[in-house]
Amino acid sequence: MKSRSAGYRFALIVAVGVVTTISTQREGAASASSRYLCTSIPTACAYTPPTAPVLRQEVCFDGVELRLRTAASCEPGARTFYVDYGEIIDPLNGVVLAYVPLDDACDVGYCVQPGAGHVPGVEGALCCSSDSCKDHQAGARCTGQILYCADKQEPQPGGGGWECVDS
Repeated sequence: MKSRSAGYRFALIVAVGVVTTISTQREGAASASSRYLCTSIPTACAYTPPTAPVLRQEVCFDGVELRLRTAASCEPGARTFYVDYGEIIDPLNGVVLAYVPLDDACDVGYCVQPGAGHVPGVEGALCCSSDSCKDHQAGARCTGQILYCADKQEPQPGGGGWECVDS
């Protein structure tokens, strides 16, 4: 009797292991079979601070709009991609905004202290090298680090460089 119950326990453990393995493979299959949108088409994703919301979903991209993939395949003219970070901005239509979270420029040491009468600037991405930072647009080349700045100011002399203010 003991050997029979031990055999059932073993069979149950094996069955649970097989089911767990299959379900894990299916969950990972979505991201493994789809190209990552933000590296495939960088202009389709917006730069954000490191606190970007996690989405981890497959989306359909038709060259203009991103939508959650809800069917087995995307509509004609749209391709399937995977998005790690983003948010659903139109829940009724499944419209998604995809994000690329960047390290904070101040955390990496590229910020300056605000001067007297500081007026907050615009936030956005900077391409920073050892000596300066420049405004950065998605898809553009950067020979340094692409960082996020919550308060960036163009220096008054207009030399093309930007300062990130630690406000």
